[in-house]
Amino acid sequence: MTTKIILHGGFAGHINTQNDSFFKEMLKDTPNPKVLLIYFAKDIDKIPIIKAEDIAQFKRNEGRKKVSFEVAKENIFTEQVKTAHIIYIHGGNTFKLLETMKKFPNLKNCLRVKLSRGNPREHMCYLPPSIAKMREGCLGV
Repeated sequence: MTTKIILHGGFAGHINTQNDSFFKEMLKDTPNPKVLLIYFAKDIDKIPIIKAEDIAQFKRNEGRKKVSFEVAKENIFTEQVKTAHIIYIHGGNTFKLLETMKKFPNLKNCLRVKLSRGNPREHMCYLPPSIAKMREGCLGV
């Protein structure tokens, strides 16, 4: 199965039809997925609240699927990436995220994705053009 990678830079914790559509799209075509939650762009003290909001959003939109979750940790990150069906990157401080991701220059070797820029409904991995331009080369992809 191909890994889905999603970067959400907005207000993912808000309950609304746009977020419902977003989370349903992520879960589409992934039976009982394992979701890797990445909070490298957030301050450590905010992670428990954001994690609870994100899990609640996935659960609200999972239907009959059984979604499991794991929070990314730098010391085992590449192994976590290899086993995830969905990689959910929660936005925040872009520079903080990029600095952390630079520690993994060969990350692309762990991924089973089609990397692309464009419409998230057309690709498995979507990076908004502004982020894609800023990160040129930083992820090794």
